[in-house]
This record gives sequence, structure tokens and C-alpha cells, in this order.
Amino acid sequence: MNKKKDPSLVRNIHYLLRLNKYEDDVFLSRVKEANGVKPINFLRRLSQETIIIAHMKKNEIVLNEKLLYVLLEYKNSFRRLGNLIKAHDPSLNAEIERLVGSMQKVIDRI
Repeated sequence: MNKKKDPSLVRNIHYLLRLNKYEDDVFLSRVKEANGVKPINFLRRLSQETIIIAHMKKNEIVLNEKLLYVLLEYKNSFRRLGNLIKAHDPSLNAEIERLVGSMQKVIDRI
């Protein structure tokens, strides 16, 4: 008998995977790139070491686009602020307050 001493090591969970021709070709090419690893061992290693990130939902994409717009809108303001810091201009505090106030208005609109 081939019983494991630790029951948690027993592989008794089954999955069925169906692939079309293109997916099978891609899968087999990746198995070959893994230096001759058997397909089942390739899948085991893939399931343990790979992190798959889910696609973003539409509202998340819109939120990211708005965030990108805000960052692009204030790119020049941050550039001016950096120049003021370099030049030790006394109007630095007023510029920072204006920048923070305008950013807060945009954040409130979102």
C-alpha cells in the first residue's frame, strides 16, 4: 500500500481542465520552456508560485482614469513647487496652500 504518513499530503482533489487548440498549443509551449517538466508538475508549480491579478471592473477603471487625470492636471503645479523649493522662495507656503486647496476641490468632485 502506498499510504502517506501525513493525510494532508494525499492528493485527492481533482480538477478537469478543457482547452481549445490555441490554448493547448500555448500550454504545451510553456511546458517545453520549463525544461521538460511533466505537464501535471508544471500545473502544480504554476498554481503554487503564480499570482493572477483579476481584471478591473468598469467603475475601478473610471476611478483610475480620474486619478490619472488629476495627476496629469497637477504635474505642472508640482514642478513649480519643486522649483520654488530649489530657489528657497518665500512664497513657497502660499503656493503649497493653493495647490492643496485646488486638489481638495477635485477630490471632492470625485
